[in-house]
Amino acid sequence: MKEVYVPLVDLKAQHASIREELSEAIRRVLERGNYVMGDEVEAFEQEWARVSGAKYAVGVSSGSDALYLVLRWLREKWGITQQVTTPLCFWATVESGLRAGMHTTFMDVDLETGCTETWSFDASSVFVPVHLYGRPVGTYLAGAAVVEDASHAHGQQLRGWAACYSHYPTKPLGALGMAGSVVTDSEDIASYVRQARAHSEAGRRFLHTGTSGNFRIDELQAAVLRVKLRHLQEWNNNRRQVANWYRSGWRDKGLDQYILLQPHHPEHTYHILAGRVVHKEDQGGRDALADYLKDRDVQCGIRYPIPLHRQPAIFSQHEQESYPHAEEWARTVINFPCYEFMTEEQVEYVCRQVLAWCSS
Repeated sequence: MKEVYVPLVDLKAQHASIREELSEAIRRVLERGNYVMGDEVEAFEQEWARVSGAKYAVGVSSGSDALYLVLRWLREKWGITQQVTTPLCFWATVESGLRAGMHTTFMDVDLETGCTETWSFDASSVFVPVHLYGRPVGTYLAGAAVVEDASHAHGQQLRGWAACYSHYPTKPLGALGMAGSVVTDSEDIASYVRQARAHSEAGRRFLHTGTSGNFRIDELQAAVLRVKLRHLQEWNNNRRQVANWYRSGWRDKGLDQYILLQPHHPEHTYHILAGRVVHKEDQGGRDALADYLKDRDVQCGIRYPIPLHRQPAIFSQHEQESYPHAEEWARTVINFPCYEFMTEEQVEYVCRQVLAWCSS
């Protein structure tokens, strides 16, 4: 077989597949001449709420801002001052709580899944489960305040009080720039986010009931998201097929003794296909494999190499804490290419290169 280039993601292929639809959506926005908070945003919110199994969806400027606004609502409405979340995720999850004036408590992840599968109940806290890499978190608490960080999990159904999404371009439902959203069954949350995203403007222009900021989504991003939303289920299923090809290659080549893939879940979106490298740790382990694959035109990622309780911004508050499973994931995790237009030939090439490294 000839050598194959395998990018980590391929947005060019994605956009080429819907070029005419994107062109029409962009033309529609340009012809209307309204570029912020218009018909496209309203239509996207209605369509996105339907897909997410929620009563309401509110478009905002980013996933970080989506989470911040919901956590801010919880602090103002319910007096909640603590978020409980995973130390294995992107910094924005904790940062959003800090911006909202909350203290962070961490819970270790399950070693097999990398997710926080069980929770301790505390009425003074909000639980922020992260569907890591697109794999749904297992257990929710009846009656507890649960705000999902669903930035990897577009297309799953709402289960908490609210779910917050990033629509960063590489996400399963990505814009052509920055965008985010909140989906919820709570009219209070939806109304609060709608008002807070526009400088706390209350019902009419230039009447402000508080201070918040500018967290609005623009018409162009909403129009693009509407196009991609029509293809989301198909693209999620395509990535699940790619993950199945990987698992077959892992099984056939005996790779599961060297690299432990995150377990499958039928609702997994496979925004990221992640595994833990448990081989050759004394020879560089994960980092050595990543370098080896890069030299053979296979792009890999490492999400996330530093657990959040070890981040300099909050280290002094968590210096005495240890979360062994999250630390194990951070030390060994690697992300393999997995995107909706990936071919079986490309997957086979990656598997062969991984086997060559493991066998050397």
